[in-house]
Amino acid sequence: AQATAPLFMWMAADDICEPDMLGALVAVHDQDPGVVLATTDVLYVDTDGTHLEVTHLDTIRADPAGGLWPDKRRRFFRNPASNILYAIYGLYRRETLVSLKLGFGEGLRYEAGLEIPLLAQMACRGKIVSIAAVGKHNRNNLDSVYYREQTAMRPWHRLDNLIDISRKLYTVLAGAPLTLAEKWPLYATVTRDMVFGATRLTLGSLYRAVTGKQIGSA
Repeated sequence: AQATAPLFMWMAADDICEPDMLGALVAVHDQDPGVVLATTDVLYVDTDGTHLEVTHLDTIRADPAGGLWPDKRRRFFRNPASNILYAIYGLYRRETLVSLKLGFGEGLRYEAGLEIPLLAQMACRGKIVSIAAVGKHNRNNLDSVYYREQTAMRPWHRLDNLIDISRKLYTVLAGAPLTLAEKWPLYATVTRDMVFGATRLTLGSLYRAVTGKQIGSA
């Protein structure tokens, strides 16, 4: 809230940005005032800095050939989400960011999916786009809180998390500056993912309790 520059970015202490990343993202904002968050593709590295793989955020490219923004916006209401969650470390329009009602991770009990409600709010206020270039090196830190939690989570924890995030997404939509016609597909996306996800987790738990195996295991 104390930042005053028109653009803002969060930085993780153990990540690295390419020298031209900020300039490229500033140019995206300058070219399209409707963009509220711009990001790049991400290179995974291990704790020693060894390159592992690149994750391409190609489903939210600025190129209109990739689909209209209302269709892309639905991706930010998927739960669980795709790799577009890495947009959380992109370059924001500060004015839009500080106008959000829900803060990062507010009211959520788990690390997994903390980004979803915040990014969904941004997507209701403008476009979130990526450029086809690696700008961020994301360190794959197995000692992080996130990875330790993922290892410890049981199906009932994942179900709790699924429901928590879905409730937050409903709250986001209730206060979103969108028309009812724009909101309905997003409500449908949240509801579908919650029902399907809860069903999958419940059936998986029952199967494991009866057979002692994971679904799909030999």
